Amino acid sequence: SSGINAEYGDRAKHYLDSSSEGPITSVVERELISVHMKTIVEMENSGVVYMLRNDKQEDLRCMYGLLSRVENGLTCMCNSMKGYIRECGKTLVDSEGDISNTIAYVQSLLDLKERFDLFLKNSFCNDHMFKQAI
Repeated sequence: SSGINAEYGDRAKHYLDSSSEGPITSVVERELISVHMKTIVEMENSGVVYMLRNDKQEDLRCMYGLLSRVENGLTCMCNSMKGYIRECGKTLVDSEGDISNTIAYVQSLLDLKERFDLFLKNSFCNDHMFKQAI
């Protein structure tokens, strides 16, 4: 993938004036990322929630890199993650019922926190916004 990107980058530098690179990049980012970021983030079988559920840390890191290029991209991604964290927490609370086994309940919460701390480190570059959400 990076070899292909380098090849296209070299080709663009060869054929285009250097002053065109910024404007073209801006248009491409707007049209291919910004316009579609909500759809990208919310896709049922490849969006943020899917990747979190299936421990796709590398894929999340790639999406993080992509969305960091556009305004509000990371906010959109972080909001999706927050919703999923709430869902996980609610499921834990609901499944514990009367919370008769407090130790198991607290351990489940700690495990959830640890899991998301790994995502923070490995997928979200320890980003402050994501850290606050977790």
